[in-house]
Amino acid sequence: MMAVCDFVDPAGGRADRSDLTSVDTLDNHWSRGYHLEVEIFGNGTFGGSFPAEAASMEDRVRLLFIDDDELVLGALKRTFSKEPYELFVANSGRLGLQIVAQKNIDIVVCDQLMPGMTGIEFFEILFEKHRNVMRVMLSGVGALPQPAPEAGPNTGPSLPIDLATKSKLNAAKTALKTHAYNEGQVHRYIEKPWKDLELKTVIADMAAIVRSTRRKRPSV
Repeated sequence: MMAVCDFVDPAGGRADRSDLTSVDTLDNHWSRGYHLEVEIFGNGTFGGSFPAEAASMEDRVRLLFIDDDELVLGALKRTFSKEPYELFVANSGRLGLQIVAQKNIDIVVCDQLMPGMTGIEFFEILFEKHRNVMRVMLSGVGALPQPAPEAGPNTGPSLPIDLATKSKLNAAKTALKTHAYNEGQVHRYIEKPWKDLELKTVIADMAAIVRSTRRKRPSV
């Protein structure tokens, strides 16, 4: 297993690692709006990052994104790079379960269609083993046809669609939502392509619940 640690500036540029040799230099990067990004490569891929202006350790909320599409994971990391969360990503449900257990994850956002383990199967196990973790399904099942890949991972439909096909897609979407809520015990279901504001609002509301729950726990 190999770990790589970088300071990333607000524009996405990375600091020269030769500069990261003293506490004063590190503090300077924090003050300039850099965030720390950690990637760990082993059996699968996961990474974590948190912004310089993140809350104190006891208030920091750990957020995990799971998707087998690296473009989607990259888009989600960019969307939340300046939010006050510690971010982790995984490219499979099995790796996601490992991260939840090892990193005390608070909120999980997971795709449905992935090799080896679907999102619903992941959430069933998550609910059984870590039911305090907040659960969000982010899925493109039943979504309208997407444009060419070069348009980006979160771009809306560009092709016309007939009513019969639209009806079938809506039926598939409704069925998945029902299974997600009933079998997966998810708290929220969000469709791809997602709206950044909607997703940020959902996560912010869940983070508020996480922090409130922590404060209510009796001190040891």
